[in-house]
Amino acid sequence: MYSIKQIRTSLMSALEPLRQSHGVKTLMAYSGQFDDMKDTDSLQRVVMFPALLVAFVSARGSYFDEGGDLPNMRFTVLVASSDPSSHANREDKAIDLLDAVRPILHNNYLGLDLAEPIRVEEEYLVRASKRISIYALELVVNFERPV
Repeated sequence: MYSIKQIRTSLMSALEPLRQSHGVKTLMAYSGQFDDMKDTDSLQRVVMFPALLVAFVSARGSYFDEGGDLPNMRFTVLVASSDPSSHANREDKAIDLLDAVRPILHNNYLGLDLAEPIRVEEEYLVRASKRISIYALELVVNFERPV
């Protein structure tokens, strides 16, 4: 069985090459960085864009109960881009990064002993403002318990 931190670390390690290929400047665990979107100047001191932030979302009861067949965890990868000069450029950059994240994570094991590959279950727009676009990829991670 894996801990939340182990899986989150594996997800972030898999996304590390996007620093070079897509200029990702922030790759970290999500800990409320986008909670106050009104103060974008303050936000941009905490998060440099483009950014990828990984968050644990939930675990099904079988993760905690003995005898559960497939422990199930859900994570979100937030994909964020900022370009105050152009809405179109900001959206294009965010979508390009979203398109780069998906094949790295979807249908892959990332070196973990999983019961099935990681699955991107859903993608959606979280927020689009005058300065920032944020999209989310919802991931499902299933693994078998050790015998």
